[in-house]
Amino acid sequence: MGVVDDLDAMVYSKASAAHLFLLGYEFPDSIILLTQNVFYFFATSKKCSYLQAAVDANKNDEIKVQYLNKSKDPTQNNENFGKLLGTIKQGGGSKIGILMKGEVAGSFITAWMESVENSKLTKIDISAALGLCLSIKDESEQVFIIFLFLFLSNESTTHIVLICRNPASEQLF
Repeated sequence: MGVVDDLDAMVYSKASAAHLFLLGYEFPDSIILLTQNVFYFFATSKKCSYLQAAVDANKNDEIKVQYLNKSKDPTQNNENFGKLLGTIKQGGGSKIGILMKGEVAGSFITAWMESVENSKLTKIDISAALGLCLSIKDESEQVFIIFLFLFLSNESTTHIVLICRNPASEQLF
């Protein structure tokens, strides 16, 4: 994220906050797709290697991690966009949750948004829900959200399921 001299120039980014929450580090110019059993991470091979080292150190058999390497070749990237969107459609999904914002920086994310637009999947803005999930909570709110995520992970057929685990949630199991 870096140092910002002018606090007014700092832009709040839910994507950055989500990266920090899920991964403990911000990975700009990357795509994350969460399904019930697989965490897809589409970024440069260097960024994938950072994440792979962390995943290897903390094995979890419940969630698989699939890495897609970003290429300088737009055709290869479009193929990988197709794989991600095909994963949603294969699972019977017709919706994709995205962080909608006015302007998108960079050709990689612009190409991804064009692929999403052409996929005929219904785009759902998850900005407000993500903001609520990432906001500071007291203990009773945390317990409620844990139960909500447990319910959604068991009952939901959508392709965006967040799994939260923290010391408070471990007491519930």
